[in-house]
Amino acid sequence: MVPPNTVVIALAGQGKTRGTVAITRIELCTNQSLCAIVTDSTVLSEYLLHFLRSQYQKIREVSSGDGTRGGLNLKMINSYKVPVPPLPIQQEIVRILDNFTELTAELTAELTAELTARRRQYEYYRDKLLSFGRTDRQTDRQTDRQTDRQTVKMGKLRRRNVFDRRGSLRNFEGSAV
Repeated sequence: MVPPNTVVIALAGQGKTRGTVAITRIELCTNQSLCAIVTDSTVLSEYLLHFLRSQYQKIREVSSGDGTRGGLNLKMINSYKVPVPPLPIQQEIVRILDNFTELTAELTAELTAELTARRRQYEYYRDKLLSFGRTDRQTDRQTDRQTDRQTVKMGKLRRRNVFDRRGSLRNFEGSAV
């Protein structure tokens, strides 16, 4: 069984999976596609996680093989050098990087929400601008034609029935043309 707070690395995969690093939070079992690294008291699991994440591209290059599918193995993982500063420095590095990770997640969520709102706003105005005044019931042109047909000249005043935007019929009196 793999204990909690173990760093795991994906050994196989053609996409972004190979070289991806994570940390376990519960006791679990894995298959042969993951390498589990259980740290001792000199290395914080979170520090190792951040360090290995920073090495993602290098780990993938090591695992690329001779142009074939590529893959990592335990020999490659064991030969990878990890600098291990004193525990207080590891703790400070973890604190800073966790803080940045949290801020990045918050900003990503806010930007995603903002982009979604702007996309909806764009679609709303695009649809309004390209509808050329159409409503669900009829277009403004249709309303204008109906209004023109219903216009009755009465001396110097014109009286006509007008359809408002909701399609309701109203009377309008104005000066003659």
